[in-house]
Amino acid sequence: MKAIPFLLLLLVSPLKLAAQNTFTIDRHTIAGGGGTSVGGVFALSGTAGQPDASAQALSGGIFALSGGYWPLSSAPPPDAGDVIFDNSEGSANGGSAVTSTTWLAGRFAPLTQAYRLDSVSVLLNNQDFSGAAGPPCIVQLQIYDSDPASGKPSAATGVVMNLSGRTNPITLSRGQELVKWTPSTLFTLLPNASYFAVLSAEDGKRMGQIASFTRPTGDAGAFGASVTTNSGATWSSPAAAGDSNLKMLIRATPVPPPVAAITIFDNTAGSENGAAGATATTWLAGKFCPGAQGYQLDSLSLVLTNGGGQSTGSSMVRLRIFDHDPVTGNPSTDTGVIMDLQDQINPFPVSSHKLYRWASATPLTLSANTCYWAVFSIESGVTAGLFASVTKPTGDAGVFGYTRTENAGATWGTPYTSFNFKMLIKGIPLSAPPPVAEMGAGMQTAIPGGTGNFTGFLNGPGLSGNNLVFYGSGSGGQLGLYLTNPGLLQVPSLIANRNTPIPGGTGSFLSFGSEAGIIIVSGSNAVFAGGGSGGQQGVYAAVMTPPFAGTPLRIADLATPIPNGSGSFTDFPSAPGISGDTVVFSARGDGAQEGIYAAVLSPPEVGAPLRIADIATAIPGGSGSFTSFPGGPAVSGSNAVFAGSGADGQRGVYGANLTPTQAGEPFRIADTNTAIPGGTGNFVDFGTEAGIIIVSGSSAIFGGTGAGGQSGLYGAALAPPLVGPPFRIADTTTAIPGGTGNFTGFGATSVSETDVAFLGMGSGGQAGIYDLTRGQLLKVIAVGEKINGKRITGLNFSRGGLFEDPIAFQATFEDGSQGVYRIPVIAPEFDFRITAVEQEGNDLLISFNSLAGRNYTVQGSADLTFGTWTVLPGPAASGTGGIIQTTILNGLNPPWQFYRVLQLP
Repeated sequence: MKAIPFLLLLLVSPLKLAAQNTFTIDRHTIAGGGGTSVGGVFALSGTAGQPDASAQALSGGIFALSGGYWPLSSAPPPDAGDVIFDNSEGSANGGSAVTSTTWLAGRFAPLTQAYRLDSVSVLLNNQDFSGAAGPPCIVQLQIYDSDPASGKPSAATGVVMNLSGRTNPITLSRGQELVKWTPSTLFTLLPNASYFAVLSAEDGKRMGQIASFTRPTGDAGAFGASVTTNSGATWSSPAAAGDSNLKMLIRATPVPPPVAAITIFDNTAGSENGAAGATATTWLAGKFCPGAQGYQLDSLSLVLTNGGGQSTGSSMVRLRIFDHDPVTGNPSTDTGVIMDLQDQINPFPVSSHKLYRWASATPLTLSANTCYWAVFSIESGVTAGLFASVTKPTGDAGVFGYTRTENAGATWGTPYTSFNFKMLIKGIPLSAPPPVAEMGAGMQTAIPGGTGNFTGFLNGPGLSGNNLVFYGSGSGGQLGLYLTNPGLLQVPSLIANRNTPIPGGTGSFLSFGSEAGIIIVSGSNAVFAGGGSGGQQGVYAAVMTPPFAGTPLRIADLATPIPNGSGSFTDFPSAPGISGDTVVFSARGDGAQEGIYAAVLSPPEVGAPLRIADIATAIPGGSGSFTSFPGGPAVSGSNAVFAGSGADGQRGVYGANLTPTQAGEPFRIADTNTAIPGGTGNFVDFGTEAGIIIVSGSSAIFGGTGAGGQSGLYGAALAPPLVGPPFRIADTTTAIPGGTGNFTGFGATSVSETDVAFLGMGSGGQAGIYDLTRGQLLKVIAVGEKINGKRITGLNFSRGGLFEDPIAFQATFEDGSQGVYRIPVIAPEFDFRITAVEQEGNDLLISFNSLAGRNYTVQGSADLTFGTWTVLPGPAASGTGGIIQTTILNGLNPPWQFYRVLQLP
């Protein structure tokens, strides 16, 4: 496949309708850069030309073009970076030798993300491919751009690749080794661009490289091997089938995309209110004040005129940025930033009514809700002046404010608040600071009602509002449940420990069961499982009034009669659930009795349990009755959700509607006759994932598996007795946000009215907590990240760990310490954009980001200005919360010249 350089592609969202259609088109490149800019109702993406870091803003009519910078950071540590290309363990497809004239090239192509290149490792072999050590050889690795027309290496990028931990000439002592190079200077790999790693041997002796037809993994994984026998003068075409590449391992660090500057102050087209002249001592100052958003200053332009009507002569002009004195309302002190003229060299002749632009020599942050002054003066030469305007400035920083000083800033006149100098100010919006994890308790936290500090925190905590409940241990066998308010009290209080009497039982709690870490909290109520001497066990609740936790209440234990059954409960195999004052739990009894039950809290009393479903209950949509109930049930309001099994392999997820004294007949949510959304065939099991069953309001979330290793998290809307068709939240085809590859498994999951959060795993030990909010799947925190300077090595989450947006979790660090935390989830605005366009034969493949649960269709038009848009044949594409791809069949030979992707309501 090859990139298409000439198409203009559009994304349209009906949620962004405006009264007037305005277009904004970013400057993009074939060799890299690119992206999409949004304006009015259209987002456009395209490619043309080479990257230009100095891209300046241009404007004209209703169109605007802008460019920006790819930010760079300091050099990476030796083993830094994500794996973006890896086929090093793939099947071998022969070997080729390099010399000083015969060079081998392996292609890699970042798809969706810009990266800072950290290292390129290639699998080398000795000259005769015998497996024995070969003679020393001077090897060289270069990074080449790719020619988008031919698909071959084009020209060297110029970056010097140094051998890592080796000195030329090298000897492969084992006959075959993965040899690493690192760039000597910072080098950015741009998205939607192709590169080649070019290997040669400089001393004439041969060194070999192994090829593979195993498809590389990683964002830059692409097929394409080429060779030259004349030192790069001509190259062979990559394999016709595009099905092989040289064995490489490439690491790189993601680089955030360029952020275009936006206008935050503009009154240049406004009515004029005269002009004022400046000198070396007479300075003119115009005020501007960013609102709730902070910016990095990009440029400040002033409309200058000559001060005395002279047609000749030059002026040495100067612009400075001053802070604002909120007491006097005047400029206070110089920020010290140097403002450099753009496209002009001091001194220069000042023309009448011309806009002159300055840019800051060093980054200058304009803080939110803070005012500044642009101070203009003439250092020498003829007098120059500024035009004033009574037209209200547009933009976030647009305010009225004018003042002047006659003594070079010693004193300032009274500021005017009815006009300002004509200015055009552009700034780059500053992203919000990353959310900070607030600690609820750590190993330096004293154990309430115990001795010493906590030594560990098992499993994930539960969260409701500011109430965070966790399971902690201490020295000498201390064990208990505790309440804290992260960021507020920061002093935990005791709910129950091994000194707490068992309500309705004998002695004190000895354990809190294997499910004790799954603590469900609702408002001021917490529910948990506990055990005592003599085999005592039960389900208990605590009513909390922070900073105090009340005496635990018994919900059900081994002395509780089984509703609609015989005898008393004998076992509570799974974690309970709670919503408000309603508790649900699974329990067993003698004679294979098993069921799902509910009880209502009315402190200090607890109502007698009622049956939701048991082995005498008919399976809705199935045959016969339930035979077992794997995993723990969940409840939200009047909706209870649970997993159930029946004879002959029947399995499913079911719901029931609760009223104060009874439960309605169960209804089916999904079973083995239900098609897997986004997958193939039907669900085959709810198996080990059955514990992932939760409900919030009218949304049920559950885990399921299918044939061929399919696995994922799914949801359904509940409106008893009706149930909406299941939809996919994430599965093993979903890309890991901020990670590499797709999810390989899922752990504990929690849901609120607005969000679904879950513990997700990936290859290479990846693990993190992820949140689906506003249709976007976000990384909350992951193994390998740091909290207060300590690197995370393990995370635990529970189905009670999400409340609205904040998430509670347990973290283990590389020093062996642990803690429980709460962290907010901040959802960014959805940046709807086309991420890649490729040719496959006569078809076009369009990749774009998506919202989970939304559908997308492609439209074509023959005329961008006056033509109509036609929906292309084919089914709508389903959003996943990540990058998805759709195919335009015969896209190179259509009646249309332009395409756009439409997000459906």
